[in-house]
Amino acid sequence: MRRLLIGGLLSLPLSKPFLARSAHAQRSNYTIMLILFRGQTAAEEAFMLYLKERLPVEFLIRDIAGDRTKIRQFLNEARQRRVDLVYTFGTTVTQEVVGVMGAVDRNRHLVDIPVVFNIVADPVGAGIADGLAPTGRNVTGVSQLVPLRDQISAMQRLATIRKLGVIYNVA
Repeated sequence: MRRLLIGGLLSLPLSKPFLARSAHAQRSNYTIMLILFRGQTAAEEAFMLYLKERLPVEFLIRDIAGDRTKIRQFLNEARQRRVDLVYTFGTTVTQEVVGVMGAVDRNRHLVDIPVVFNIVADPVGAGIADGLAPTGRNVTGVSQLVPLRDQISAMQRLATIRKLGVIYNVA
């Protein structure tokens, strides 16, 4: 998980300006806002630890505690403080922060601050991206969902599969 988060961070479309400041030491600290759905998890701890070991960074941890209405307040704060990066946890928070493809509102969503998302099972299905290739938006991230083909391949390496059950719920 830690490698995936950092890989996502380093693949930001607008990462050059973000990382260039480090090389030129124009500022002593970077500011990263984490907007979380239900509090801090091991994923955020690893993300912060990795960056703290490599960059002078300050983290602003904001938890919506399941209340989507708090997101607008945190976005306004991110703009006002001119944070360098926003990290989002989950599909709900990420959609509210960056908007969905074809329905991005510059006044409501972040378009000028890089965003790294985590724990978004299906970024394409959720409308955060139109594919897994670069979208031209300054949004990147990781999914915790392993493609079904890879799951089956891994199972077949462990044992011969004769039957496979699938639980399906329409609701």
